[in-house]
Amino acid sequence: MNSEPLRLHYSDDRNFLYLTVYLKLLPTQSLEAGDLLEFLLDSGFSSFEYQLDQQVLNELIESPWNEDHQNIVRCIAKRIEFHLSIEIAPDEMQAWTSLQPAFGGERISRERLVQRINEHGVSDGLIDASLEQMVTESIAEKLLIATGIAPENGEDSHIEFLLSTDISDPEVSAQTPLVRLHAPTAGKAGKTVTGKIIPARPGMAQVFIPGEGCQSSPDDPGVIVACSAGIPVVSSKSIRIDQLIRMQADQVQQSQYLHSLEIHGDLPEGIKIESLGHLIIYGDVQGGSLISGADLNILGQALGPVWIQSSGNLSAERISEALIYCGRDLIIRQELSHCQGYIVGSCLSADAKIKGGKLHILNSLEVGDLGEESAVKTEIHLGHDPYFDNHLQTLKALQQGSESQLTMILQQLIRARIEGRTVTELENEQRQVYYQNMVCIQELQTFNQHLQTHQHASLKVQHKLWPGVMFHTDKQELRIEHEYPAFELKLKTGLSLPAV
Repeated sequence: MNSEPLRLHYSDDRNFLYLTVYLKLLPTQSLEAGDLLEFLLDSGFSSFEYQLDQQVLNELIESPWNEDHQNIVRCIAKRIEFHLSIEIAPDEMQAWTSLQPAFGGERISRERLVQRINEHGVSDGLIDASLEQMVTESIAEKLLIATGIAPENGEDSHIEFLLSTDISDPEVSAQTPLVRLHAPTAGKAGKTVTGKIIPARPGMAQVFIPGEGCQSSPDDPGVIVACSAGIPVVSSKSIRIDQLIRMQADQVQQSQYLHSLEIHGDLPEGIKIESLGHLIIYGDVQGGSLISGADLNILGQALGPVWIQSSGNLSAERISEALIYCGRDLIIRQELSHCQGYIVGSCLSADAKIKGGKLHILNSLEVGDLGEESAVKTEIHLGHDPYFDNHLQTLKALQQGSESQLTMILQQLIRARIEGRTVTELENEQRQVYYQNMVCIQELQTFNQHLQTHQHASLKVQHKLWPGVMFHTDKQELRIEHEYPAFELKLKTGLSLPAV
């Protein structure tokens, strides 16, 4: 039976020291400070290992006791172990720690280390290598101890085109797979070092619908197939199957065509052709104008002065002295010389030469040779410049104007039919304005899509860059004074050419 008024005992993990006071065994009705200190020393208490709680001691010493009180148990000290400090980044995606060993050099256990780190609010993303280093060395100075997990945003839905790129055979038959629609993904949430969940941005759904002559596959709703034979025409949010009209060059009339057109032979000089669909020419063009509501492909050369406009891709062997508007990518297989062009995509002419003229290119330029040895002036405007913003506003105004005109013509047609007047001229005018409106809508959709997805432009010269070329971006201008070999650069940080 215990006959001492005071007794010490430790917690199971020896982190806390408790004092039990048996009140009935106290010689007086109070606990004297000297008696308590003497008892602690006699019990082997070490101030190097444990830190006394002075407030608790004062309470024990200053409180009067009597025999009617119960026995008193108080925690009077905590073990002095290693000192740990934690710094958490403002975004809570990283945490650093500093560690000083305990006085007695006691080995730090991994479990206790993790517990202490958790007590400081860091619960996730602990780095095993850092923990091992701290356990082994028992010391650290601003060591990265935890990293958060960034959210993985979902991918937007996207379109995979399954069409053949064979120019010589552009038509498809019924049930030909055209497009696969890939659904958006949800993404994966992240987490901070303090355990907070960082939600991921889910991918956005893109509207893409089957147009005329197309349908969703009965076997796979994510695939759009042709339901009739013809030539596919792609816009920014839809695909349709168009009728392909084939004719010889001498049969072509100076007119507007509501369907895709394939012409064999050299076109008459100065002819003007407009097609709501694709325009494919197996021959040369001399002067005049060519306007296509989709892709325009010249399997020959176009010699100016000539106006060439394509809402889709534009490709040719050679173009000279032309005013060009291209709604997507310009592909030159041999040479582009002395042209003024506006390309709402990229100029992909890796094996061709570009010399003279002025080109505004929204995305990227890839060319074999740029400029020529005689230092002919060649201007290249790369990236988003004011022209594209102005052109967007012009397209919107034209589209709104043509819709208003169509509404007015429809009212005139209704009135003429009620009054019994002939409507042939009005119907012809309606067809012409309808055609112009459709071309404008397709061009506006494509143009908007390119502006929204525009990234930083890039420049790649496969063979040689000649003096006389002038580059313009939204931030700087650069005139080429020397000959440069092949090189490639991104324009995110500006124009910086390699050393000569």
